Amino acid sequence: MVYDEPLFQEHCILYIRYIDDLLVLWDGTMDSLIEFHTFLNSMEDTLKFTNTCDKVTINFLDVQLTRVGTGLKTDLFRKTTDKNSLLHYTSFHPKPLRDSLPLSQYTRLKCIVNDDNDLQN
Repeated sequence: MVYDEPLFQEHCILYIRYIDDLLVLWDGTMDSLIEFHTFLNSMEDTLKFTNTCDKVTINFLDVQLTRVGTGLKTDLFRKTTDKNSLLHYTSFHPKPLRDSLPLSQYTRLKCIVNDDNDLQN
């Protein structure tokens, strides 16, 4: 099991899983992270992990996490393939659902973005 792996116990600060996406904050060397990544990929033939490493900014789902001093700044992340397509207003959905889209998107932004200056831009 991955939790029993010494590299995981020693260097993993944060481990978050959402369906098939993982966010791991690693407090070790790049070599130890590569070793752990290799270990993960050796566990199951049908499951392969990819990784993205950065000491300042990382993207997870639709959130961009940026290290600022000793804290984290969060902002909205959009993949380059994102079409920003929501439900078309003339679609055959209940009117209350269509009318709730702007508020729900604003609420989503308020939950993700932790800097009010970024929210206004």
